[in-house]
Amino acid sequence: MEIIFERQAELGLKVPKSVIVAGSGGVGSWVAIFLALAGVKEISLFDQDILEVHNLNRLPFSYSDVGKKKVNVLKEKLISLRPEMTILSYDRICDTNALDIVARDGEILVDCTDDFSSQQELLNWAKKNKRKYKRIGVTTNHYTVSQTLPTWGEGRKLRCGETIPAWVSPCVVAAGLGVASILRDDGKEISDEI
Repeated sequence: MEIIFERQAELGLKVPKSVIVAGSGGVGSWVAIFLALAGVKEISLFDQDILEVHNLNRLPFSYSDVGKKKVNVLKEKLISLRPEMTILSYDRICDTNALDIVARDGEILVDCTDDFSSQQELLNWAKKNKRKYKRIGVTTNHYTVSQTLPTWGEGRKLRCGETIPAWVSPCVVAAGLGVASILRDDGKEISDEI
């Protein structure tokens, strides 16, 4: 065992070898960072967005990263934390086509996307391919960690130009609870408001 993980060894954590993280925004970035810190050996990242200044209030990136693809910035961060890891980054939406082509080996699909129809598609893919599924999400001050889809998001679509107010605390709390749930593999669902 690597010395870096000695202090967590007696906790009996179930650290997966490979995880797919759909979405590299306010929640997905923290999920990937926490998984890397816990010892996951391979992470596949999906997101097609670029990092914008307004993202910096909830992500551990710098002004010099603005304008770069989120998956590339996150990949650099993860490699700086754990250079021995394998990080696969895909500058695209995580959908069934992408999963069928490039991400077949992930033990767990962690869905950090913000579109309900995409979430349904990813959950269905996970079921069909016998992969564990974990939905970790935030809407303003509401966070959810679930093995299914929460009904409060059903039918919710952002209108053109609409944004959801966001800040770092709910993102970090949701990511922390979600990763704890994955590592403890306890099947607990968490939904609350902070």
